Amino acid sequence: MAKRKVRATTLAEWLVMCEQAIAWHTTPPRTRGKYKGHGSTDSVAWMTAMLKLMQADIRRTRKGIGYDENMALASLAGLVFAAWYANVHRAKALDPNRPLVGRRRALKAREAWVRAFHTSLTNDRLMAQVWGHQEFNLPYGAKAKGGKFV
Repeated sequence: MAKRKVRATTLAEWLVMCEQAIAWHTTPPRTRGKYKGHGSTDSVAWMTAMLKLMQADIRRTRKGIGYDENMALASLAGLVFAAWYANVHRAKALDPNRPLVGRRRALKAREAWVRAFHTSLTNDRLMAQVWGHQEFNLPYGAKAKGGKFV
């Protein structure tokens, strides 16, 4: 991916950059065989390129501001990659040029992913499995307390 300053400010702009990164990391279309007309994409390469662009953008936009780069990068990458996947999967499921049986299967798979994604964002059991050693206190609860850790 070409070196450039990132100026993506909207999710749509990040998604366009995903499409560009995919194009840069995809081989020319095959000329024969089952996948004729389709190239092969190096998924790790395009995602790595995007992560590097996101990291550079985070460092540029948060210069002088205290932040956790791990969380900032995970937040941006999670949002962008999830939005890219959800919308591409939906587009394939709604494409009238694809066989109906495959479209229905794709839409069903996407719906299952959306449910799993939503659950992953709201499931206290998951938090307990990973961060069960940590004490939690609701910041707006009647017994809210604060500490000194930054």
